[in-house]
Amino acid sequence: MKVDFGNGEVEVIYNFYTLYLYEQEFNSDLIKDVFGEVRDETGSDGVLFDFKSVNWTAVTKALWAGAKCANPNLPHYAEWAKGIGGGIEFMQLAETVIAEINKELFRF
Repeated sequence: MKVDFGNGEVEVIYNFYTLYLYEQEFNSDLIKDVFGEVRDETGSDGVLFDFKSVNWTAVTKALWAGAKCANPNLPHYAEWAKGIGGGIEFMQLAETVIAEINKELFRF
């Protein structure tokens, strides 16, 4: 899937390897970082999260991990992030990345 984050499109893949790449790069867990406290609720996708508690940096790291999974030649996060210009639409980015993680990693 391609994600347009206001600075161009990037191909992303979210799977088990993406989780591994995230953990190796950041010494942390993508699911915990991106979703924070998750409640199991009855709803269209079964998961609700509070946008006020979104870890916005983790969303950009999750974008990088998905992009790195799709393109193994992508540089490490810090070098990649340094090359990203301004004007990123964080709300749209968070919604898109989180929806794609839900779709690929949590099959409801």
